Amino acid sequence: MSTFDDFREAVLSEAGNIGRDFLQGNVADARAIAEAFVTQSRDKLERWTRLLASGELTKDEFADLVRSQKDLAQINALTQAGIAVERAEQFRQKLTNLVIDKAFDVLL
Repeated sequence: MSTFDDFREAVLSEAGNIGRDFLQGNVADARAIAEAFVTQSRDKLERWTRLLASGELTKDEFADLVRSQKDLAQINALTQAGIAVERAEQFRQKLTNLVIDKAFDVLL
């Protein structure tokens, strides 16, 4: 398995914990949203994680780039499922931070 795949799996495995905290315990939705986020951002995330690992990007630069993608973490389905917009937004922010933290854990 590649380093990127290790990173991806680390994000997906932890996404369920965020779902328990912010999505009324809905682990499956949390994992699905995290997987969609990583899939939609895959090309960029692969490039950015490679640059981070090689030292060509700083942690702050990497974090800024990932945060620029947070709108890809769709919250429409969550709000339709009865999750308050505020909780859905908190989930999206936590998911973005999870992606950043797991990149640092796995790659650095």
